[in-house]
Amino acid sequence: MRDLDRVRELRQRKVRFFYFAEKSLLIVTIPTGSHEMMHGQLDYWLTSEITRMGLKSSWLPVRAKRYPGFSTTGSNGEGDSGGLPRSARNVKRDWPTLVFESGFSQSLISLRMKMRFWFAQSNHDVKIVVLAKAFPDSREKRILIEQWQERGPPPRPGATATRHTQILEPVCLQTINVVWALETPFEGADEGLQASADSFNVTRGPLTLDFAQCFLREPNGLNEHNFICPDEESRDIAALAWNSD
Repeated sequence: MRDLDRVRELRQRKVRFFYFAEKSLLIVTIPTGSHEMMHGQLDYWLTSEITRMGLKSSWLPVRAKRYPGFSTTGSNGEGDSGGLPRSARNVKRDWPTLVFESGFSQSLISLRMKMRFWFAQSNHDVKIVVLAKAFPDSREKRILIEQWQERGPPPRPGATATRHTQILEPVCLQTINVVWALETPFEGADEGLQASADSFNVTRGPLTLDFAQCFLREPNGLNEHNFICPDEESRDIAALAWNSD
């Protein structure tokens, strides 16, 4: 990894590394405009909501910081964006509570591998992973948004479950699709229609992120509440993503 880091610095390429030691697998991401737009707009939406709640100073956004795995395998990863609460986490060494990962040319399988890394290698300190995957070859110009959290098995009658005894597994809580809505194919539409959020449809939205999972405390019941990304925002993300490369 050190040699790769040196080559990256010499070439000044904005690439991101994800290394899975147990598989001897390195995933190299070369971010495109569409890639950056998807996770960047989700991160911008969340930061705006946090600011409206008066919590801007309580939240630390993170970008492509490298995080070493909790295990001794040597795995490490660089995410796209996310954040953590300043009051509940050490901002220098602790993991984010929320991670956004996007993919344009990379496969959905590789994105889900990254999702599992965040939960397992953080020793479950990462609470939410949101994946945004574009399918550039699809006629419908589909963008898939998945929200993942960890869940344990249902408790047995009379058993006391603890964090140490539970077997936590990632569960997809939301599957949202944003697709081209017009009869005219995307490639045949004029630039104005291609860039319009109204040209896209959202199914199974809106994306809803749990406040307590992000901030590691319950909302105060006044100006604090779960973060709800309007479908209009998801449509706008699609319009921007498909017009960014």
